Amino acid sequence: MDDWVLEEHRTANLVVGLEFDYDYQEDIAMYSQFASWTIMAKPRSPHLMQVINDILDELNEIARRNEVSIEGIELSMISDVVDITGPKRMTWGIIKSLKEILGRELDDRDVGELRSARLIHDVLILPGNAFAGTQNGFKKEKGKVFVNHHYAGTWKNKFGGEAEKGSEKEKEIEEERKIEQEREEKRIEEERIEQERIKQEQKDMEQGQESEQENHNEQDKDVEEEKEEKKTKQQEESEQEESEQEDKIEENNDAEDNEAKEKEESEPEKENL
Repeated sequence: MDDWVLEEHRTANLVVGLEFDYDYQEDIAMYSQFASWTIMAKPRSPHLMQVINDILDELNEIARRNEVSIEGIELSMISDVVDITGPKRMTWGIIKSLKEILGRELDDRDVGELRSARLIHDVLILPGNAFAGTQNGFKKEKGKVFVNHHYAGTWKNKFGGEAEKGSEKEKEIEEERKIEQEREEKRIEEERIEQERIKQEQKDMEQGQESEQENHNEQDKDVEEEKEEKKTKQQEESEQEESEQEDKIEENNDAEDNEAKEKEESEPEKENL
């Protein structure tokens, strides 16, 4: 194992090898995958902590969705174990951790088609032959074989794992997979319906709030119009009252003028007498 890592790569805190090695595809961010059966890591690796945290988040979500405790999670509640705790999950977690550190996206151009080890920050990625040469038949130019992985896949199903092609066991496994797939499709459809129901409720609530706001606006408008009408009426009454007072004053002035005129006319008559 001391010979697996070159001197210039000894700063690595995590060493992984490719299980699946793919060319870059524009419609897929990352399709290559690291093998999880063999890893080398220094203590307290932040990348593996990211993997663990993601697994815990996923298990908590599965438990919540199925209304059970984490201990109550069963294989039938999981679409694919590999997506939860397998190499896929490990790959996603490590890449996620690297992206946050590097501040950029990573894809198959960074890790795919390796002919020799590549160091990305503090993660050393070995070519496909290193840890998965006998599984995927990588060509010799994709590095030396360091590990031969012998596996049965007993965790994959209730029948004890892998089965010979064409055997009754394989048929039973395939039938079980179909049942699980139908169950998962049903669950997804139920979730979709529930999400649509929630969206519709939110939409109805928003529309109700808008309608209520419109009613409030109409009521406020009616109140303002009523106030304006009352103000206009008061102003008209005030103007009418002022006009009547002016007319009364004018009448009084006319009466006084007439009285004074009559008095002036009567004075000469008195003198003649």
